[in-house]
Amino acid sequence: MTSVLNVDTIAAKDGTSPATLTKQQAAKAWASFVMYSSFSTRDTFGASSLTDNGTGDCRINLSNSMSDSNYAVFGSGCDSVTSHNAGQRAGGGFCPSSSVAGICFTYSNNNKSDPELGHGLVHGDLA
Repeated sequence: MTSVLNVDTIAAKDGTSPATLTKQQAAKAWASFVMYSSFSTRDTFGASSLTDNGTGDCRINLSNSMSDSNYAVFGSGCDSVTSHNAGQRAGGGFCPSSSVAGICFTYSNNNKSDPELGHGLVHGDLA
């Protein structure tokens, strides 16, 4: 017999907190943002704000602190109109703290570059 569960929201017992995932890992925060022409946020989850720290350097200020600074940060960038084709790497000389994740975007020659669109993803344990 097949069962179907249709819900709009799943919350913890208190009725307002998110349900805790015990058998799987989900991203604790992610962000999508524009960097090339002017810095702006497109959409986020788990981020209180984003900070542009100069060419190729973005910080995701986390809404909920991580348990420590030992978490994974992944960054990606893409260009759809221009031809400057930024490569990407996460971290980029910034050691993450429990409340801020950094992403640095570079060309393949390690020179910093602003991609048109940037994306950041944070995985780890919340405090």
